[in-house]
Amino acid sequence: MADGVIGRRGRNALQAEQRQRTRALILAAATELFNERGYSETSIAPILARAAVSRAAFYAHFDSKLALICAIAEEFKPTWRPVFAHLVTLRTPSLAALEDWATRYLAFHQDYRAVCGVLTQVTSLEERLYQEISAQRDALIAYLGTRYPAFAAAAHDADARLRARLLLWQMDQTCFFVVHGRTPDPGQGAPRLIAEQLYSFLQRHSR
Repeated sequence: MADGVIGRRGRNALQAEQRQRTRALILAAATELFNERGYSETSIAPILARAAVSRAAFYAHFDSKLALICAIAEEFKPTWRPVFAHLVTLRTPSLAALEDWATRYLAFHQDYRAVCGVLTQVTSLEERLYQEISAQRDALIAYLGTRYPAFAAAAHDADARLRARLLLWQMDQTCFFVVHGRTPDPGQGAPRLIAEQLYSFLQRHSR
């Protein structure tokens, strides 16, 4: 009897591992195809082919393409959080220190070009994804508020909250346009511009 229980546990563990592997394959395939072809132009069929999974396997994890893109956003959250953790640990948020951080942030967008690009574009197309990303942004603003009064003010000041939200969106848009070559930056001035925006925001609300 004990052997039977152990055997079932082993099979359950293998099945769970297989499910996680299948889910990861689908997410990776979808990210690649959304980046290559565009979200609107990509149907479920090529995702199945790229991931080498069945339609039944796909729908065991996701009920739609929208659910898939939302899962990509959720899975990506632990990846971008450390970038802002570094911002929180800055001893003195001088313009030079913020420019160094902005250089790291732009490099992060370059390293994760596909997923950052897909999420930036699809956010304007899918209301549910927009709401989920907005919720993540608000949580980020609250986190940054533990270090910076400018972001902390967003908790009780509607104007400060609007400025904080727009600042984060603008930073992402800047990185997207530069990384994807939509706005050439031969002089590599984007980190400085991002730093100036961030510095101005922090100074405005620290008075």
